[in-house]
Amino acid sequence: MRFRILSDDELKLLENDFKQFLIVNQLHKEEWLELNQSSPEKALALVELFSDMVLLKVYEKINFLEYRNNRIFSIYKISENQIQAIHIKSENEKVSILSDEELALALKNNLKELNIYKAEKQVSPYKEDEIHKLIQQGCILSNEFVWGKMSELLS
Repeated sequence: MRFRILSDDELKLLENDFKQFLIVNQLHKEEWLELNQSSPEKALALVELFSDMVLLKVYEKINFLEYRNNRIFSIYKISENQIQAIHIKSENEKVSILSDEELALALKNNLKELNIYKAEKQVSPYKEDEIHKLIQQGCILSNEFVWGKMSELLS
């Protein structure tokens, strides 16, 4: 398994896609139910394969992620070969940067309390694997607008 098994809720949302996946693999409803009963490990392997296929398609489309907690804001621009990052860390535990409003206020009023830096690294081995790791660490989707605003900050 490359990524993770989709949750029950995710699988329910993708029920029609999963049915098509099973049909392509020559399993109709009756065969699928029988496989689940007679060989649950093989059924699980098919769910794992489907999950990996879905997540790979999703991860291929992601170009920006961000991570936030009270004291850290990180945004990542991800291409096929490189990950660029902008990190902002509050050195004062009283200066929260969790929300957009708090971050804006901190940048305006408490710049000396913030450590701001850029980083970059080569993607290894695949963009999608790097994205999966970042999401597992708590990153969420972001966008080019946020990246652009943070890049302006460092200019």
